[in-house]
Amino acid sequence: MNEAYYKRTYDIDAGEYNAIGVEQGWLCAICQKPLRHGRVQGLRAELDHAHFIKNRRASIRGLLCGGRFAGCNRRLGRMDNIQWLENVLAYLKNPPAQRVLRKNDKT
Repeated sequence: MNEAYYKRTYDIDAGEYNAIGVEQGWLCAICQKPLRHGRVQGLRAELDHAHFIKNRRASIRGLLCGGRFAGCNRRLGRMDNIQWLENVLAYLKNPPAQRVLRKNDKT
């Protein structure tokens, strides 16, 4: 944890960062995989924030697993739009192709 970076970027200190980790049980808030902290092994913890909220402290949402090419934080950063996510959920729950195919199977 780079306290100077988090203070400068998000206006939080090490105690607040650690309190967020403790609140989450040091698990990624999305996939629930263990996050690295202290001497505990796990995935790299990254502070997730909403890009559209100007207040740095108010933009913080939690700790997610991270990595250069994968991780929940990277994935979420590409889809930071609630309506789009709701549309994705609706699509996955009821794919249009399956509606057509089920209809054809009945005939």
